[in-house]
Amino acid sequence: MPFKGLCSGKNPAEVFLFRRAARFAPEDREKIFDRIAEGSDGDRGRSKVVSHLLAGSIRLKGVNPKVGRGGVIAPHFGPGNVSHRVVIAEDASLVTVPGDLNPEGTMFFDNAEREAETALKLGQEITDEVLGLGSYDGFSFQGRKVGFVIFGLPSADDCRLQSTIANLMLNFIGRVGDPAAVMAIFPLIVNKIGRLMKGAHDRELVHLYPHLGNFRLDFQVNNFPEFKLDPESTRLVDLETAKDTSALPAEIKAAWRYRDLSRLFADLALMRFGARFADLSLPLEKYLPDFFDGYLGEREYCADELVAGAKCMANDYVSLERCRQQAKIQLFSAGAPRNVILGYLLAK
Repeated sequence: MPFKGLCSGKNPAEVFLFRRAARFAPEDREKIFDRIAEGSDGDRGRSKVVSHLLAGSIRLKGVNPKVGRGGVIAPHFGPGNVSHRVVIAEDASLVTVPGDLNPEGTMFFDNAEREAETALKLGQEITDEVLGLGSYDGFSFQGRKVGFVIFGLPSADDCRLQSTIANLMLNFIGRVGDPAAVMAIFPLIVNKIGRLMKGAHDRELVHLYPHLGNFRLDFQVNNFPEFKLDPESTRLVDLETAKDTSALPAEIKAAWRYRDLSRLFADLALMRFGARFADLSLPLEKYLPDFFDGYLGEREYCADELVAGAKCMANDYVSLERCRQQAKIQLFSAGAPRNVILGYLLAK
């Protein structure tokens, strides 16, 4: 149901709340619309969390637009901006193409629609509950409409895996506690990530940027070093770049899944915790069996072969991402370690 004109502040907007958002009391809705109407508050990023609602907490993604004179939105040059993207070509090879500029603090409305549709398709067992989306009137970016998405949160914070693990490790410095306690739970999280990626791929969707900053989980700290971190609460989020692969030929579909997992493995391979925790900065092969247990489920596999293939995948992605010119890696090449994983992806 659309609510037009309820956000009459700096950034008037049209907000569409899905039926499942009917549980919001009138005072909840006022808080949501007021938060959207605030526009940019100088914070970095594009999301805001509204807590202490009668119906729980929500995350507003894309409601921090940086608008200049004449309603012109600034381009985003911060984290997440890329000069080129890694995609799959028609011959099922990995190639680089020029990246796109995105609006600072907000998102293209068609991307907001894609994110909402993808979240509905994935369901709450894989991603956060989507409650609505909206568009801004009066300004755009590169001639395209901009907007936002509204998500429900199970807790008052939007805790991302990458920052949560890093902050936990840093907070052990100078405190009583064993940092290995953090790492003891990490294999469980990686297994959950494997199941989330399987769920997305089984639904014919690829995320394209499944790095550790795009996994959210519930996290609570009582008296440090006591903490509560639930691996099963992990969810795959930020779905605006998701791609539907249902109509693609089997080989191209497998290649897109390969590209999806390559981005994740590249992030896991680069995960480090500093000199103090050098013994905990474990190599990629330490976590991969946990991931494949989740991703492949009951299917039998050779761990050594998949570890070799995953290392190749991580190297593929990193080499292309760091390349300053157009580049290409041919998949399905004879004898390559990556062929083992491509075989599993073809069989899905």
